[in-house]
Amino acid sequence: MVLPRKQLPDVGELVIGTVREIHDFGAYLGLDEYGGLRAFLPWSEVSSRWFRDIREVIREGQKVVVKTIRVDRVKRTVDVSLKRVSDVEKQRKILWWKRFSKACKIVEIVAEKLGKSIEEAYREVVWPLMDKYYDVMYALEEAIVSGSQVLRDAGVPEYW
Repeated sequence: MVLPRKQLPDVGELVIGTVREIHDFGAYLGLDEYGGLRAFLPWSEVSSRWFRDIREVIREGQKVVVKTIRVDRVKRTVDVSLKRVSDVEKQRKILWWKRFSKACKIVEIVAEKLGKSIEEAYREVVWPLMDKYYDVMYALEEAIVSGSQVLRDAGVPEYW
């Protein structure tokens, strides 16, 4: 389980989502990076090519990389686009997400062994490493190769 750092994504941000419901007018996604926050994918933002049925392009349960096009912070609603994401952006985001998920799982296992909560693990380890290195898995790999100084430089407490 990945804990969200922010409540809502920013406009233009790439996010990973899981298709939950498909309708004739669009689809609803659960944003994996934001605790399953519901986002709407309008029919016009599904694909730049012509399609007869939206199910030709996406299916329920499918993981997709989408770009946020509108965020209403008052109503907590998010609209996203699938067609505005390039193949290169999609590949980079999927690679980052896989590495981030693995790193979070490693930190959660260590937190359990130390008797720390998942929230403490994210606050004390994951977010500081993300601020300093962006790629948490890279920071953990670097700590294995170069030593624990990498973690201390990012502000991770000594007992981790």
